[in-house]
Amino acid sequence: MGGTESPGLTAPPSTKPPLGGADTDAAAIGGKATLDGNQLLSHLSPDSRRAMVTLCRWRRLDVDDVVFDQDDPSQDVYFIVEGRLRIVVYRSPEDARVQTGAGDTPRAGSPAGVDPGAAPMPAEDDRGDGVAVEPLVDEGTPMTLVEMGGGDTFGELSAIDGRMRSARAVALEPTILAVLDGPTFMSLVQQHPALSIALLRRVAGYLRNSNQRMYNLSTLTAKQRVYMQLMRLAEVNPDRPMEWIISPLPAHTDIAFWSGTKRETVAAAIGWLAREGVVMRQNRALIIRQPSRLKALAHV
Repeated sequence: MGGTESPGLTAPPSTKPPLGGADTDAAAIGGKATLDGNQLLSHLSPDSRRAMVTLCRWRRLDVDDVVFDQDDPSQDVYFIVEGRLRIVVYRSPEDARVQTGAGDTPRAGSPAGVDPGAAPMPAEDDRGDGVAVEPLVDEGTPMTLVEMGGGDTFGELSAIDGRMRSARAVALEPTILAVLDGPTFMSLVQQHPALSIALLRRVAGYLRNSNQRMYNLSTLTAKQRVYMQLMRLAEVNPDRPMEWIISPLPAHTDIAFWSGTKRETVAAAIGWLAREGVVMRQNRALIIRQPSRLKALAHV
């Protein structure tokens, strides 16, 4: 590639067929086969990104296609060119035993100063609305870790440590991915210090988010997590600045994914808020009429 900076890498070896979608080359993707919009790779020169295009495999996904599943041994790194994906983790029965404090096993993520062997939380919360507390996610319930869109990167953790996937990646809409095998990605990281620092910052961000998520799961009831998610989704109502609005209100299943609970719990929590006058449904929107009370209920 005369006059062009190259990552100095060879084409990746063939790998196991994907769970969803089909690999193709850059020519089949056409003008969308570019990595210029990727946030992580913005730390590389334009010439390096162009060289990477030829090293990547390219993949088109349909809605609900699974890129990789939890405990998959693959080490590919994925760059989202277009579309949107969700990263979901499932709790196993053994995790359920540990997190609920069964036997003498400490509960995972118990906050400092809390006795892991303390008595379990009561079956009802302290607000008298009749909705049972779910201290942590029920067995087999999926919990969304993050949703990602164009310009995002995922799958790099397995490339770094060589371990199996810790979550499932599934397409939420038609998506185009660039796929680079793990060893090639790590060679690229070693050759470019700026990319190495950017990757370290990403991993640090994962750790901080994980700490906060674990704290919430360990200390908040399921309904509190639903209330907190409603707060994250809400914006100031432009028609009534003293109120908040969520428009459109996501499906209860989506809110449950984000909150680490069940759809039925989300429906019960929002129903109780409506009966108390805290929120009001308006077409496809949810009007939060008492933002301060919602904050208090979430213990924020």
